[in-house]
Order: sequence, then C-alpha cells, then structure tokens
Amino acid sequence: MGSLREKIKSEVDHLPEKKLERVLGYLQAIKHNDEGTEEIDVEALAQDGDLIRQVEESRKQKAEGFGLSGQEGLTFLRQRIKEYEQ
Repeated sequence: MGSLREKIKSEVDHLPEKKLERVLGYLQAIKHNDEGTEEIDVEALAQDGDLIRQVEESRKQKAEGFGLSGQEGLTFLRQRIKEYEQ
C-alpha cells in the first residue's frame, strides 16, 4: 500500500492551491463517512464552483432529454474515465 500512498502524494504535489482545498474536503468527507458521521458540509459544497457547474450541466442535459439509468450512468462514467486516462 506504500506505493499507492506515494502515488497520491506525488499527484497532490502538482495540484494548485485551489484544487487542494477541494481534495482536502473530499478526504474529510471520506473520513467522516468512515467514522459513521452522516454530516455533509453543505456550505463547502455550495462554494465548489466545479460541483455547481456539473450540477447545472446535468440539469440542462436532463431537461434536453439526456438521462441515464443507474447502470447506464456507470457504464458512461467508466467509458469517460478510460478516455480521460488515454
């Protein structure tokens, strides 16, 4: 597991400060979730410009008739991840 930890540290070292704030928020959310805490920092989410943009885009796509079931959505996301990694 040490190599995974080092890989994450390496990736974090190359992120700009603004993105590090988001990463820290995600890590804290994961930690709280693992501790059984169900609290969500709504204020932090409300200030996340990328999240707001994604939600707005999703609403727009849904209004235009583009919607996926749970499995279709997972398949779509997996494909997008593959494309991104290439």
